[in-house]
Amino acid sequence: MGFDKESWLREQLTIAFQDSSQALQFIEEKKCKLNNKLYKYCPISDTDDIVQYPIENLKNDIIYMSRVSNFNDPFDTYISFDLNNTFENFIPKIIEMNTELDGELKPLVSVVLSLLMAKRPLKEDCLNNPQLFEIVGVDGREAKQVQQILNGQFPKIEAAKEAYQKMIESVKTEISNGIKKSREIINEKYYISCFSTSSNNALMWAHYSNKHKGFCIEYDLEKTRNTNFLINLYPVLYSKKRATIPSNLFDITATNNIKISTSNESIVDLLCALLTKSDIWKYEDEWRLLLYGGTMGVNDNKFKIDCINKIILGCQIEDKYEKILTQICKTKEIHLSKMLLDENEYQIHEEIIF
Repeated sequence: MGFDKESWLREQLTIAFQDSSQALQFIEEKKCKLNNKLYKYCPISDTDDIVQYPIENLKNDIIYMSRVSNFNDPFDTYISFDLNNTFENFIPKIIEMNTELDGELKPLVSVVLSLLMAKRPLKEDCLNNPQLFEIVGVDGREAKQVQQILNGQFPKIEAAKEAYQKMIESVKTEISNGIKKSREIINEKYYISCFSTSSNNALMWAHYSNKHKGFCIEYDLEKTRNTNFLINLYPVLYSKKRATIPSNLFDITATNNIKISTSNESIVDLLCALLTKSDIWKYEDEWRLLLYGGTMGVNDNKFKIDCINKIILGCQIEDKYEKILTQICKTKEIHLSKMLLDENEYQIHEEIIF
């Protein structure tokens, strides 16, 4: 059986959030899964008269952090939202806290809502719903008598339906504002940098290193003392279905002032949603550094790193950039290698330079 990445991630996050002393164990688990190595593919532009920022970042031991709104996949981190599912989860709490509903009307509203949410014929279903029999106190009577009594109850059921519509309209605006607020926070406050578990992925070289003209950085996780880097490093989860904003992200203690929840469960669900992308990208085998801007060492989209171990040159890199990167490696006393085309197969392989 394959490794269930999402179950492992949820379990580790839950443990770490419940007991911060377990964060170090989570770090060790991650390092073990990665065999202590991570890779970042870097492009070198074909335009000579511009600053080659990936090279400058390498010189300065910098990782560039992108805002999620800059990603090339429009679905990436743009979490969808299932409004019906959210209402189904919220409705029992909303009904319970609604002071405008009297005690008799609350159970009627609950039954009516369950039918409306299922888009079932209201009257026919109500007449055959045993919960309504209990509400009007006619359990066990003849079916004909029950129907007669329930027909008499329909003014109350219609009132329950009207109460539902009024209640939902008032809550809908608050939930929509909550969705907007959560997306703004994600887009403006979270910064992401992307890595891979492999350095010889030909598609990655083509897509992210300007058709093999760039380079790839190897990071040795054993060398870093930057705990922010290790703690906030997570595997990407791949799925055919879009990630949805978890309904438990919203605190509806007050329906006129819905807030974003900060419970451990909500944060775990949100992180997993942020880390989920389409399975068409599965070949990337991506891990992400996910940081909340302003609090985790991000400065002008830059994050300091201390564990660069090796530079791998693309097989199509220009001579002048090969010389520049060779000198950087010598200055930093890190390893250097180069990818070469295989003579017999459609593959690339790494050749050590020093």
